[in-house]
Amino acid sequence: MLKFCVAECCFVKSRRWYRVGGSGALEPEVARRALVVAHGRRALLSGKAKAAFPEDLQQAVICEKCRERIGESVAMGEEKVVSLRSNIKGAGYGLFAMVDLEPGEWITNYGGELMSKMRVAEAVARRIQTSHFMMVTRSHTINGLRNYRETVPGVCWKGLAQFINRWCLSRQQECNVLWKKNAAALRCEARASKAIPAGTELIAHYGVYQVAPAHSEKRPHVKLKRQVPTSLDPRYRQHLMATPRTCRRVSCVSLRCVPPR
Repeated sequence: MLKFCVAECCFVKSRRWYRVGGSGALEPEVARRALVVAHGRRALLSGKAKAAFPEDLQQAVICEKCRERIGESVAMGEEKVVSLRSNIKGAGYGLFAMVDLEPGEWITNYGGELMSKMRVAEAVARRIQTSHFMMVTRSHTINGLRNYRETVPGVCWKGLAQFINRWCLSRQQECNVLWKKNAAALRCEARASKAIPAGTELIAHYGVYQVAPAHSEKRPHVKLKRQVPTSLDPRYRQHLMATPRTCRRVSCVSLRCVPPR
């Protein structure tokens, strides 16, 4: 059945629907997080979606998929973020703030399985998707596609930071998250780089180069701190050369993990 889901703020098809308020409503915490995201998305709506947004949110409904994803973040103990459909077209899922965040405040960890340099090289040789790989040290990488729901010390980390979409100049999005890597604990944390209101989607920078917002017009190519080693795998270098860059900058190419030679 096609209805308007307030969590995704669009018309979607779902077999089951859940009311946010009233009798037979959702769990209180799931309903609260759905309303926080709905308030954050409301300012971005236009056309039919803006006209379909309910005035009385107690009568609003969310789809079954949104209920499962919000319930997953609650079960993981994530109090500050939730993973839902991104506001960026074609970007898949994104991460949204559930509370007001202060600059420098810890948000969540980059969850996933901890892999050695040899295992990363094997994954690249087998052409396994490496877009969710986050390099912590030259010898250790976190695979964000596996075991991000669990916590096994030394094997995998729990967190939702891998759902943070990358910053790109052509998208007109503001980068509001910075990565803090702890080499001793082999952990990567997401921290707020500015004040973030509740309901805002989190955007981070994953590349080697970044354009400074205050000097983007005068100096378009400002070199900042390197996030990855300079030694690139030859096959990955060919991939970078063949990847189109819509804004003609290196930041348009995701460089989450570059395996060393």
